Amino acid sequence: MGRKKPCCVPGCSDKDSIRHRIPIYSNAIYKLWLKRIGNMKLLIEDKSKVHSNYAVCQRHFISECTNPRSPRLNVYSLPSMHLPGFSEQPTVKNSFAYPAYVLQGGNGSTVCLPSDDNCIEEPSLRSQVVEDTVHENHSEGVITFCVTDARQQLGDPNTRVFSHIQYINSLPWKVMLQRRVSYLGVFLCLHGSEYEPSSKVYAEFGFRLVDQTDASNFVVEVGHHKFSRGGTGHGFPNFADVDKLLNPEGNFLRNNTIVIECHVACSSLLKVTDISASADDAIQTFVQKNDLSLDYLADRAKYVLENGVGSDCKFIVDGYTKKVSKAILARASPVFERMFFVDGKGHDFYLVKDISGSVFDLVLQHIYGVSWVFESKVQATELYYAALKYELKDLQVICIQYIWPTTLDDVWVSLDCAVRYKLEDLQEAALVILRKNAVKAFESLPFLSISLDCLTLILKQTHLKVTSEMDVFSAALRWASAACKTKNVAVTGKNLRSTLGEAIRHIRFLSMTNKEFAGSPCESGVLTEQEKADVFQRLTAEKYEPLLLELSGIKSLRHK
Repeated sequence: MGRKKPCCVPGCSDKDSIRHRIPIYSNAIYKLWLKRIGNMKLLIEDKSKVHSNYAVCQRHFISECTNPRSPRLNVYSLPSMHLPGFSEQPTVKNSFAYPAYVLQGGNGSTVCLPSDDNCIEEPSLRSQVVEDTVHENHSEGVITFCVTDARQQLGDPNTRVFSHIQYINSLPWKVMLQRRVSYLGVFLCLHGSEYEPSSKVYAEFGFRLVDQTDASNFVVEVGHHKFSRGGTGHGFPNFADVDKLLNPEGNFLRNNTIVIECHVACSSLLKVTDISASADDAIQTFVQKNDLSLDYLADRAKYVLENGVGSDCKFIVDGYTKKVSKAILARASPVFERMFFVDGKGHDFYLVKDISGSVFDLVLQHIYGVSWVFESKVQATELYYAALKYELKDLQVICIQYIWPTTLDDVWVSLDCAVRYKLEDLQEAALVILRKNAVKAFESLPFLSISLDCLTLILKQTHLKVTSEMDVFSAALRWASAACKTKNVAVTGKNLRSTLGEAIRHIRFLSMTNKEFAGSPCESGVLTEQEKADVFQRLTAEKYEPLLLELSGIKSLRHK
């Protein structure tokens, strides 16, 4: 370590001192934390000098230290775990704050940050804060974002939620949460304000996900960025796992609310004099200058739709009246164009009977450009019908993307939509998952609610991962029994056969063994006596027999 220096604590003459090591990330954000615990010369020294100019004796960081001038070091020192050769676990006696936030550095080092303001002041160890020499006039603040109804607001994979605007250093800041599939991203945004678009703001920030039960548990990320007006923000797209975050048995979600803090240290405006080097840069500058943010346009669209600005016709849906503009609707849909200006020219009232009010609202919000989210895949299927009816091709794509299956739970709605609207690609995507998980799919509750067309399509499949054809027959029988109960008819062999309809033609009775066929297939009553005899005759025949007229003549097993 080179030449050791005496301890910097007043009154201490310890000669066997060790170097003080501080893993500092940046001066501005570091000082933001320091202001909460008091400012010590050791802690505020420039990061380029602290390693060489200051040292602290090792015994001031142990709980047995009795030096009368060292309590401040014992209680509010940097975490003792960072001192070479020190093995004690951090406690309230040997760490500067307890419990603390832990930040992971790029080299695996950590910095503990105070979790509350209940720190004992020791004026004798305070000194004047040295101002940052790179970014002058920086100011600090904390944005606390309490997301109520968190499970609803963050339930959709493409959700974006914004906090309130808070002014720090006279600039408007807000926090944006964006869910992308299974992760929640956190971003700091500089809201549109009255300053030159060519200006930028340097800010250092740290996000903290608050554990509402255990203060020693947390998720923290820190970063820095040059922000410009109307920009998309900067942060961490994979900040937290959504399933763990929204788990009601966890500590981050309480009363359906999560709390995220963003500590911000920002400088004054930095004038940017460089001319845009590309067309994209120039366009971005123009957008910022004219405050053409997507949020602004979406808010304007919502205002126009809800207040009927420029409306010249009305739709009556579920007994409610929707005031809209013919020109806006005709711009998005050729169907509306024909309704307003060709076939239905001169009409001002239109009655909608085949679409629910909530789905029609989504159609209007999409056409007007208002932000909206799906409530469920079932709703997405209903909206797809509306998109087909009004020839809204972009909305059709959005619906299919949301309906597209990725797990077995997604298969049933996807398959129903695919069969109903003859979407071959979507149908195949659902069948691929179903073929591999046939037994589990047949045992699931949603299977009992699928349509007869969907059941028939499944029974037609050559590839099904089943133990034997008995799995297929049992599943068909369960489905038929549930359908009879739904129709309030007796569960008899005749009614089961009638309910199955053409689907029974695709059950491969001839691939069963004699023992299997003599069981449930014969005892259920779905087959006539003649059909039973025909099947037994073909199961025992040594040569090929003509195909059965009402049942499948395939003798081969299904491929797994």
